[in-house]
Amino acid sequence: MPFAWYAYPFIHNGLVVGNIDARPTNVVPLIVDPLRQSSLSSTTTYEMNVIGNKYVQPQMRRMNLATDIKLPFDALLVLDWTFTKTLNDIVFTNIGLPAPAGNLAGGDRRPVYTTTRLTTTTTNPYTSVFALNNTDKGYRYNVTANLSKKWEHLDVMAAYSYGEAKD
Repeated sequence: MPFAWYAYPFIHNGLVVGNIDARPTNVVPLIVDPLRQSSLSSTTTYEMNVIGNKYVQPQMRRMNLATDIKLPFDALLVLDWTFTKTLNDIVFTNIGLPAPAGNLAGGDRRPVYTTTRLTTTTTNPYTSVFALNNTDKGYRYNVTANLSKKWEHLDVMAAYSYGEAKD
């Protein structure tokens, strides 16, 4: 887990770091001299990151079951099953996300956003507000079957794996 995530609320607290959202239509020259960079002192828009009051370190339950089965003709079948269940995982949420402009058409009805930033005003200087919280949603599993046979000058192995992960 990137521990920098814990530092974001202290850096992006709405007071220290400002945002510049510039979308020029002409070519912008690259300035490599750090002393000639644009100043942020006139910035009036900010991003804020917060950590939820009930946030805890990520936790997962992991299980594994495996067996080796000797088959006739000195063949070996190995079966392996792993399962992981999320107990407390990290979820970042843009709690200042503007309302969606609509939904996708067809079977996929996910919302469509024309912007992911808040509109700043004289009373709202924040372009984004992100919250770090926990989720207990999610699991993943994997099943593998491996069949192998060894001869004096030849080893043969075939395997099949199937897995699924859900949030």
